[in-house]
Amino acid sequence: MARESEKLTPLGLLAERQELSDYREVAGIKQPFRVEWLRADYHVTFDVTAIR
Repeated sequence: MARESEKLTPLGLLAERQELSDYREVAGIKQPFRVEWLRADYHVTFDVTAIR
């Protein structure tokens, strides 16, 4: 699953994307265990090891 948006910056609009993946079942509900946040100037990845 992915969500795309644009952020207004002093230099104009900057495209941004959040990607959710590696879904696993936790207490009967599918949860993403990987979240990636992408912009032109950086790429951040969060890997979840446990949900309590």
